[in-house]
Amino acid sequence: MTRWRASVGFAVVDDFARLSGPAENVVKVPAGLVWGDSRAEVAVTDRRRLRELYRVVLADGTADQQAAILNPDLLCSFWQPGLAEAPIMDVWESRFPQLVEGR
Repeated sequence: MTRWRASVGFAVVDDFARLSGPAENVVKVPAGLVWGDSRAEVAVTDRRRLRELYRVVLADGTADQQAAILNPDLLCSFWQPGLAEAPIMDVWESRFPQLVEGR
């Protein structure tokens, strides 16, 4: 984990059931999470961009943003080493064992 990440920390939703992000159409991305030439919407069918968005939301999103953006089924499908920094994944896995049950 980078020193910067260790100093600022990261949020984690308190309940996996709160994850209610879309499973189809587009995900609307809050302005605070959009960088550079990123668009304010990501098509759910664009798996590469959606995976990158999930990576950003896990690291930098608030718990409320995580709840609104992350879809539980899609998150489980993306869940593999490298999706986020190891400490972030460790915390999520310790709170939500369903992320690793399907591996």
